[in-house]
Amino acid sequence: LSRCIREVVGEVMSSSVSYLDRIVSFCSERPAVSQDQCFRPIGEYIALAGGTMEEKKNRCGKLPQQYQSSCVRQEVPLISAPAPVIE
Repeated sequence: LSRCIREVVGEVMSSSVSYLDRIVSFCSERPAVSQDQCFRPIGEYIALAGGTMEEKKNRCGKLPQQYQSSCVRQEVPLISAPAPVIE
């Protein structure tokens, strides 16, 4: 059952984040024992989806409280220091 739920969430979220309200509603209706495996992938998709940090925070705010903090991740730059100058 959990694999099926993850696949449904994955298909919906990978098609468009505009379906977020629908998939959150779907997960909310699952039995409590299945909700973790339903909401956690939504947070992962939100974290990886495009958009500003403000947009991601707004999207994450639609999830139950316990999933919101792991939903938003700061983007880490690929290069953290400038390249050395060769003279």
